[in-house]
This record gives sequence, structure tokens and C-alpha cells, in this order.
Amino acid sequence: MKRLIPLAGAMGIALITGSNAHALDGEALYNTGTNPPCAACHRQGQGDTPETGNTDDWAERAEQGIDALVATAQDGIPDASPPMPPMGPQASEEELRAIIEYMLSQID
Repeated sequence: MKRLIPLAGAMGIALITGSNAHALDGEALYNTGTNPPCAACHRQGQGDTPETGNTDDWAERAEQGIDALVATAQDGIPDASPPMPPMGPQASEEELRAIIEYMLSQID
């Protein structure tokens, strides 16, 4: 079953997600689920890294949709500063989806 999850309040962003994604604790995975953990770079928005909770950093990315964001997390962004390592070998698609949904849920 698919459902819409409203995100970002006034931004009016909604993502369609599978029901299994919410069974995972995205916040816990964000903090410890990968090496380095997503929080290591996203908590403070190092370099090109979008800062968790920063609407300006996430607006365009969120418009791409959850599937595109998961694919980016799986593959990494080697040309970013600092480079984002591929998370696909470390976390399942469902885990990455939960992490990204958590980060998007933190947008003001």
C-alpha cells in the first residue's frame, strides 16, 4: 500500500512511499546506520552537503522525489565537496529510504 507523506509544511512537498519504510527507525539509521554515518556530514552541512533541517538546502532535492534521492545515496556523489561515498554497499534501499525520509521530515 502506498501513501502520501506531507513534508516541509509550507513548501507543500509530498512523497509517495511504501508502507515498509516506516517500520525502520530513520533517525537511528541516520546517526549510526552507515560508515561514516549520514549525520557526520549532514548534521552541519559540510561543504556541498545539504544540512539536515535546512529548507533551502533540501528544496530542490526534495522536488526530485524519494526514488531519485535514494538512488543518489546508493551511488554516492564523488564530485561533491566533500565527496559522498556510495551508501548502497552499506545499507539496503529500505534503510536509505528511511534515512532520507527522516532528513526530509526535519525541514522547517
